[in-house]
Amino acid sequence: MFKKLVMIGGALAILAVGAATATDWTPVQEDMRFMREEEKLARDVYATLYDHHLSQGLTLTVCDNIAYSEQRHMEAMKQLLDNYSMADSAVDGGQGTYPESCLGDACKFNNTDLADLYVKLVADGKVSAFSFSPPASSPRWRQCRPRPWSWIAMAACCAPSPSPMAAGACQ
Repeated sequence: MFKKLVMIGGALAILAVGAATATDWTPVQEDMRFMREEEKLARDVYATLYDHHLSQGLTLTVCDNIAYSEQRHMEAMKQLLDNYSMADSAVDGGQGTYPESCLGDACKFNNTDLADLYVKLVADGKVSAFSFSPPASSPRWRQCRPRPWSWIAMAACCAPSPSPMAAGACQ
């Protein structure tokens, strides 16, 4: 994600000095909108798993902390979208602010790939907070370098067809 932020920052700097054409701006806009909704995905997955495991008597503080962090990332992306007068890509302005955000089936996404990934990650995470094992057939597994505790990042990174953001993080 750092590489993507650097790319976006560079593109915004070029736009600020007027060196870019209108066609150069379109991919940056698409990436910024995608990043806003991807941050929502991460927040909603961790919030839903925190709530689920809490209802089972297991307090996963790490999920709560990450959900708060992802909320801050969402707010930062929203500020960038606002600064450049771009429409918010997250459904209903992000569906609240954590911990008052959506949970479970109430979470909605405009991007169908992210919606599908949300369903998969939540289903995997509800089985057990600690049971993720990488798919043996994944050719990308050796390229993944997420933090050890971040099984969601591993699952997204090592998916057969990772999102553009996950693919960048896996190389």
